[in-house]
Amino acid sequence: SYTLEDAIDEAYPWKFSFAVMVYDPTSDKFIAYYPKNQGIRSSFIKLQSGMRHLSFMLKKSFPERFTPTSHEFVVAISSGDYPHVNLKRMPHTTGKAPVLQFGSVFRDTESLYPNMIAMPMPG
Repeated sequence: SYTLEDAIDEAYPWKFSFAVMVYDPTSDKFIAYYPKNQGIRSSFIKLQSGMRHLSFMLKKSFPERFTPTSHEFVVAISSGDYPHVNLKRMPHTTGKAPVLQFGSVFRDTESLYPNMIAMPMPG
C-alpha cells in the first residue's frame, strides 16, 4: 500500500520522462502530473502514449473500479529507451510506490531501483 505522496516522492531520482497518473473520480478522468522543467523530448511523447494506453486499458478491464463513486487511484509512470534518472541519486532503494517504466529497465533493478516495474514500450 502506498499514498499519493509516496508516488510523488518517486520523482526524486528522475531527470525527465516521469509523471504521476491519478484517476479523479469526480471528473471520471485520469490526470497526469509531471514536473514542468523536464521539457518535451521523444521519451515524454512515449510517456504520454503509455499513459493514454494504460488509462484506456484500466477503464476497459476494470470498469467497476473506475467510476464516479470510486476511490482515487494513483500510479507513478516513466518512459524511455532507458530510465532517465540522475545517476548521482542511485541507487534508489527507499521508494514505496511502484514506478511503471515503459521501456528498458536496469539489469540489476533489484539493487538499483527495486520498485521499478518493466512495462512494454508504448507504440
